[in-house]
Amino acid sequence: MRLTNLFTLATAALGAVVEYDDMDAQYVSAPAAIVYRSIEGGAPNQVITQLNNHCVPIQPPIAGHVRAIRVVGAHYCTLHRGSVCEGPGYPFDRETYIQGVWPAAVTTRSIKCN
Repeated sequence: MRLTNLFTLATAALGAVVEYDDMDAQYVSAPAAIVYRSIEGGAPNQVITQLNNHCVPIQPPIAGHVRAIRVVGAHYCTLHRGSVCEGPGYPFDRETYIQGVWPAAVTTRSIKCN
């Protein structure tokens, strides 16, 4: 009985000390996309880290002047003209390079990535 209690206490103490890591933490700040004001990339740019279809407003001076996008990893993103991801979307898939946006997508002000 004492051995069982000791084992139970030791297990509980170990569980309280060891941090559970479900491997999500390392991806929280990993970029899903980078939007650029210049067709060549570079600054100014905005790194998008939100996933799971969260709408992210594109900040000035890039908002309304998006010229290029790079989707990172196995993600896909959609640029939207409205500031809260309403209106028509312009989808972009993963690319290993910076891709220019077509003229209709230049005036976008928000982005969603998955």
